[in-house]
Amino acid sequence: MSLINEALKRAEKDKDRRPRPTDFRPHTDVSADPAGPDDDTSVLNGGG
Repeated sequence: MSLINEALKRAEKDKDRRPRPTDFRPHTDVSADPAGPDDDTSVLNGGG
């Protein structure tokens, strides 16, 4: 158990140094879609 706790502590420490995974997401945020998630032209609905 102590090994897991050590790893968790270490991960907490370098969490701030590591770039966030969301920074590298290729897709734009849904809120950035001007059509909105429920519109026919939304990227999520395959419209365009």
